[in-house]
Amino acid sequence: MSSKLSWHEIQSRYPDEWVTLTDYQIEGREPVSGVVVAHGRDKRSVYQESRCIEQRCAVIFTGEHERGLLGVYVEDMDDPSSE
Repeated sequence: MSSKLSWHEIQSRYPDEWVTLTDYQIEGREPVSGVVVAHGRDKRSVYQESRCIEQRCAVIFTGEHERGLLGVYVEDMDDPSSE
């Protein structure tokens, strides 16, 4: 079982990747911590891998968008409208 990591640790371990987090904490629109259960450079692949997880999770990009903004994309996998 993976350990809960701070967002800074997640960004350091998985730079410029999509990560699926469980047991996550978000303050406002900023991730604080979570357990990484899937990761990769291709969002679609990470999302597909996350579909079989039987708990609430979020898919978040760890890098920066081309405009230099933090690429935070939170998608609650329990919400059917987020597909």
